[in-house]
Amino acid sequence: MPKYKSIADAIRHRIADATYSPENPIPDQETLADEFDVSRMTIQKALGLLTAEGLIYSNKRSGTYVRKFPKINDRDGIVLNLSGPDLLDGLVRQGADIQQRILHFEVRYARDTETEPLNMKGNELIYDIQLLRLLDEEPIELRDTLMPFDLVPGLKHDMMNESVYTYIQDTLGKHIGSAVRSFRVAKANEESQRFLQLDPEALTIMMKQIVSFPDGTPFELTHSYYPNDKMKMEMFVSSFNWN
Repeated sequence: MPKYKSIADAIRHRIADATYSPENPIPDQETLADEFDVSRMTIQKALGLLTAEGLIYSNKRSGTYVRKFPKINDRDGIVLNLSGPDLLDGLVRQGADIQQRILHFEVRYARDTETEPLNMKGNELIYDIQLLRLLDEEPIELRDTLMPFDLVPGLKHDMMNESVYTYIQDTLGKHIGSAVRSFRVAKANEESQRFLQLDPEALTIMMKQIVSFPDGTPFELTHSYYPNDKMKMEMFVSSFNWN
C-alpha cells in the first residue's frame, strides 16, 4: 500500500476513535510529516484523500479540521454517506454498533447475466457472497456481492467479518481504483422482505456498485438494499468552480 494511503488510514482511525475531533484542528503538516517520517508532500496527498472523502476540511487561518457529521439517526432517517467507500461510514465513525451476519458464501461458476458487468468470459469461477448488516440488532442493509475468483484469490468464509478491501490491498498487494454507483427505489423483493423485515408493499433503496482496479478491471459487483422509510442519502461535494 502506498505510504500516503497508510497514513490516511491511520488518520481515519484517529477520527473514528475521537482522537481527532471537530472542535480542534488536527496536527499541522510539518508535525504529521515528522511523526510518520515522510515528506510534507506525502502528508498533503494523505490529507487530500481524506478531504475528497469529506472527512476533513481546511481553514486557511486556523488549520485542518474533522468535518462534523449528522446524527446517526435523526428525524429524517439514518444517513447513507454517498461519498465514502462504505455508505454506512458515517455510522461507524460515530461509534454505532454495526453487526454483520454472513448469510451465504460460495464459489461457483458465473452465470451468463453476471459475466458482462465483470468483463468475464464463460465458465469462470466467482465468489457469491450475501451479507446482512444490522444497527443495534435492526437490519438496515442486505448486500449481494460477486467477485471473480481469479482476481481476488484466497477469500474464505471467515474473512467476511473483516474488510475485504483491506485483504485485497494488504495481503494481495493490489490497489483499489474507483467505483461506479447507481441508485433506484424499487419494491422490496422476497429476500429483502425476509431479511430486512419489510412488508410486501414496502420500498427499498437499491444501490448497484462496480469497483475496479486502477487499470479499469472490475473486481466487484454489489447490489445493496436499504429500507426506504428508514434512510436518507447525503453526499459531500468538494469545492469547485460553481460558475
